[in-house]
Amino acid sequence: MYDYGLGLVRTSTEVFRKGIAKRCHGRTISDVAREYSLPYTTVERWFYQYASVETMERATHVLVDEFATRKGHHYATIVLDAKSGQLLSIVPGRDVAAISAALQGVSGDVRSVVSDFAPAMAKAINHVFPEAEHVLDRFHLVQFVTDALRRRRRF
Repeated sequence: MYDYGLGLVRTSTEVFRKGIAKRCHGRTISDVAREYSLPYTTVERWFYQYASVETMERATHVLVDEFATRKGHHYATIVLDAKSGQLLSIVPGRDVAAISAALQGVSGDVRSVVSDFAPAMAKAINHVFPEAEHVLDRFHLVQFVTDALRRRRRF
């Protein structure tokens, strides 16, 4: 049950909540919230609650990254399917244990993992998927090349 603040109490079934979460794939949460006249925070909560529960297919190529949940103070680690962009796993924290937990939530024969080359990422990826190829993401690759060029120009 949830209350809109106007004294109106609405209930929803789990099937409805999962359906709303499924509608968020490939669309913004705010669009889905507007379409169904639901509060954004409710749709967001359902999406994060049910998005990782139903994986459509087994992942072979995954993306791993961390993001700040509160202006650089609290972090979470997210794993996405590189082919579909589907959320596979999300866990709080960005240390080796958190990254390992996020990667262990992925089913399938993972052949490649795209991430930055943070030491914690590399250690967790090698621990969970020792046979997978660890690939540097484009953003960090361009950043490394730009820094190397800048250092070279100074000399």
